Amino acid sequence: MSKNINYAFPEQNKEEFIKLLKAQRYYYKVAKRWQNWRLILSMVIPILFILAKLKSLNEFESYKNMFNWLDLSFIVILSLIWIAISFIFRILEKQYISLGASTQEEFDTKLFKLDKNTFCFLKEPTIEEINKGAKKFKGDLKKLKDWYPIGDSGNKFLNILLAQRTNIVWDRRLKERYRNFLIVLIIVIFISEVFIAFHFNPSFKEAVSILFLSSFPLYFLLIEYAYELHRQIKSNNIVDNQILDICKSINKFSNIELRFKCRQIQDYIYEKNRLKLILIPEWLYWLRRDEDNNDILEINNELVKNLKKV
Repeated sequence: MSKNINYAFPEQNKEEFIKLLKAQRYYYKVAKRWQNWRLILSMVIPILFILAKLKSLNEFESYKNMFNWLDLSFIVILSLIWIAISFIFRILEKQYISLGASTQEEFDTKLFKLDKNTFCFLKEPTIEEINKGAKKFKGDLKKLKDWYPIGDSGNKFLNILLAQRTNIVWDRRLKERYRNFLIVLIIVIFISEVFIAFHFNPSFKEAVSILFLSSFPLYFLLIEYAYELHRQIKSNNIVDNQILDICKSINKFSNIELRFKCRQIQDYIYEKNRLKLILIPEWLYWLRRDEDNNDILEINNELVKNLKKV
């Protein structure tokens, strides 16, 4: 990030705002742990099936005692039980997503000086929750600086709109990468299972009822995520274009109208991009953060220059 840029929101680097970002990142990270457990355990069940199948073919004769507990019927039952347990993990995941979302909404409304929509923002984070999350944050503080890399346009509402657009564009890019990753993962898992099925030459009924049934929780989870990501990407594209239209005709609106539009966009971000958040793995979340921010900053600056020419 360039140090020569006059940022629109210099106060975002003050301690009170950094504390909110630290709490937000911590609660999202805890939510990701529950998501990771769902993914890991959903992957373990198909692996256990493979081991059970190899055992039934006497491939583990030398380790017979070690794998006595493995049984194909047990794996099928375990996969059905796991479907129910995964819903409990999902509930815990959503609880921490809600905490992260409400903390991030607190950051935005304070920074943008927007009124809170009490109809959708039903629970504000408590001081205790913010302090707890901030204290438990173990990440890189430098990555929290200049959270919204927006150059000052000279117009308060244009700055807010550009910051909101930055949020939506960055969110969309992350979701596109994660969606593509999940699609590739689903294909790889499916091809691997087809290969295993042909290798062991089970009957069609056996392959469907045991191999693919044992993988159902994993397929359900991955397809659910990929579909929801795709749906949110399309929605973000629509809102992004709407924000650009407002920016291009910003002089036609009164301050009251612009404040109302900013609040509407903020409602969308909170409800659609945060409460219904599909968590992005940490390695992917930070992978191209600086490159994306620099790219978005250049686009926003170019947009501001073009608007000033009008």
